[in-house]
Amino acid sequence: MSSRIRKLSAKGIAALGSLALVGVAGVGSASAQDIPELAVPADKDWAHDWTSMVFPSRIGGFERDGISQFEERQTNVVSQYFDDSSQTILSIYIYRPGNPDTAVWFDRALIPIGAAEQYGSVDLDRMKIGTFAPTGGVAESGMFAVLAVDGNFRSTALSMYRAGEWLVKVRISSRTLTVIEMDALRRDIERSLPKMEGLDSDQAYFIEECQTAMTAGQAIPYNDPKGDIALAVEASISVAAARLDDNVEGAPAQSVYCRQGQRRDQLNIYRLNESVDSYYTAIGDAGSGFSVFAKSLYGAEPGGESAVEVYRVQSADGLNTNVHRPFVGLPSVQQAADAVYRFPGLAQVSRPLGDDETNISLLTPPESSVTND
Repeated sequence: MSSRIRKLSAKGIAALGSLALVGVAGVGSASAQDIPELAVPADKDWAHDWTSMVFPSRIGGFERDGISQFEERQTNVVSQYFDDSSQTILSIYIYRPGNPDTAVWFDRALIPIGAAEQYGSVDLDRMKIGTFAPTGGVAESGMFAVLAVDGNFRSTALSMYRAGEWLVKVRISSRTLTVIEMDALRRDIERSLPKMEGLDSDQAYFIEECQTAMTAGQAIPYNDPKGDIALAVEASISVAAARLDDNVEGAPAQSVYCRQGQRRDQLNIYRLNESVDSYYTAIGDAGSGFSVFAKSLYGAEPGGESAVEVYRVQSADGLNTNVHRPFVGLPSVQQAADAVYRFPGLAQVSRPLGDDETNISLLTPPESSVTND
């Protein structure tokens, strides 16, 4: 394979792995050409600024073919490698998702494999899946999948695990390796990755379809201009003070998401412990999405005399958490997506990196910043 074809193939796989975004409510997709490369000498190892992850210039027979970042400040980067002898592409990602649940993003990461033309007709139900303990881990918190494909490649593999705020994802695709050989390579690559701080101590689980129904839709937008600033301040303080892995108020330490319906190319809805009054919507597979959950305004307790209970909408990516206009009643996904992507929000709370402090920016959206559609 020529170097030109090699580079295009690696970039294409990287784009499939981190840019499967949807044009819902104004969210656009990006092409591989839009992904900026970091200026790293080809013969030098490169260390990620915020973790102990190091991307060496070579891994066994793999030669590094560039490092790209999808978000600013290295909150979503990928290092790509290629092995000429086996015609195999290796991509190692490290990114900070808005929701840190590994199972959710593993479930979403399977979508590009099933949808990509490079892999031909893929039966995700026949893949080999399992768990593993990441380097230095005490629990099998990592997840993997290996399967045969019949497009431009013969086999492909996916691995993922969490370390604190960060997810590590490994994608391998080969023109020549059998599934057995791919599984062995997958294990070797996982063992070669450095030990990271904050490895998940919970046993990995796999997403299953929800068994109960959830009723959401045609909620009434809460549109009180006098209360906007108070709501923005209260919500921002709550977001800034909360543990970064708390995505739903009152979520237990060990929680399990289910998926509403089958996997979909564009997005999926996930419900924590089959909740009927909250949900998380994962957009694409790169860590971005929004959550909807009940919350009393101004810090009042539910049922209190001054309580106004609404459904808050919050979106997050690797850089920021955003607070959006709430609803009276559980909104549909389209309503929540409109609040997130079509209209200005109430506030933005930065997610600190290193020694950064949390920054809160209050926004003042127009009165018409919500929809009943």
